This record gives sequence, structure tokens and C-alpha cells, in this order.
Amino acid sequence: MRPVNRRPATRGLAFVMLCSQLLMGCATRPTVLPPPVPERERTLQVGDILRIDVWRQPEYSGEFTIGGGGSLVHPLYQEVELEGVAVSEARQRISQFLSGYLQGARLVVEPLYSVSVAGEVRQPSVYHVPRGTTIAEAIALSGGPTTQARLDQALLLRGGSEYPLNLGDQITTFGDIPVLSGDQVLVYRRSDFSVWRDVVAPVGTLASLVVAIIRISDKTTGGG
Repeated sequence: MRPVNRRPATRGLAFVMLCSQLLMGCATRPTVLPPPVPERERTLQVGDILRIDVWRQPEYSGEFTIGGGGSLVHPLYQEVELEGVAVSEARQRISQFLSGYLQGARLVVEPLYSVSVAGEVRQPSVYHVPRGTTIAEAIALSGGPTTQARLDQALLLRGGSEYPLNLGDQITTFGDIPVLSGDQVLVYRRSDFSVWRDVVAPVGTLASLVVAIIRISDKTTGGG
């Protein structure tokens, strides 16, 4: 009786292991860092909030939203166009505008950028965050990922481009990236897909069937 050739089984198991490694590798996307944007190029957009503090002038101070027309939603400040303007330029425009009402006004202008955090987070919403807030901090504001979140599959939408984020990757520095006005962060939902149940087990069963067929073939050809 000839010994059964077990190479197909060995190759089948190797194939199973290779498939599982490839699938797990495809499921995890590395973080793609967006190019840095200099401070002077970070502009205000519709939906942002501008915090204006005029020293000893509370009637000119407050938090005002940039409306659809590109100016602040305020009876007085609505004359100041701010959409697409850098924060430093916005301060100059507001200071120049106030010079017609106040002499030597001292003011502080700080933006609150409009950022959307959606998907598998506990409190998806549009948040207004101060300048310097990082992507990680924006996600924390939303309550953090849910138990169904795929930490290795998140997405940053910025300026018409997509940047995959791996929230569980401790090597990358996505947590140090400051958000920009209009950023959208999306955390994907974890599916019920199982590499072992849906791929490895079926392929392993197929490999066993191949071995069984080889054995039957050996017997019918007089090998047994």
C-alpha cells in the first residue's frame, strides 16, 4: 500500500495561513497624514464662530457665527466679510471696522472651528473647537469611539481629500494634527466579519476534502 501524499494538505494549510494574513493586513489601514498647513493659510469658513473680546467694551464682545453670506451674524459686524480669511487678517478687518466707533480699541479675536465627528462615536455632532485642537481631542469631545467602532478604520475628510486614520496605531502622530475649519472625521463601524469563521474554516474544510479525494483516487487506482 502506497503512503498517501500529504503535500496537497500541507500546501492547503499554508494557503489558508497566507489568506488569513493577507485579509488581516487588508483590514487594517495605516494612517495617512495630511500635509501640514501653515497658520497663515488656515482660513475661516461659514459655520465657524469668532470669539471677539474688546477690552472694557462688552457690547462689542461675544461669540458670533459666520453666516452663509460670509460675514458675522450680528447687526454691527455683519458688514465685515470674513469667509476664506485667515485669523490674523480677520482681526485686522475687525479692528479697522471698530476704529469708526471706538478710538484705540484693544481686542482679542479667537476662532472656534466647525468640525464634524460622525460614525461610531458616542455623540456624533458638529463641534466648534478652539484653534490648536487635535483630531484626537475632537474625537474625545464626541465621547470617544463606541464598542462597535473599528479603531483601525477612520477617515479624515479635508479639502476634498481623504486621509485614512488608524486610531489604534501608536506609532503615527495623528493625535498631534490640529483640526482645520470644515474637517470631517468619520469612524467606521465594526462588522461581524470573522476571518476564521468566514475564510479560514471554509478553506480548511475544502483542503480536507481535497485530501480525502486524493486518498479515494489512490485506492481506486490500486494504491490501497
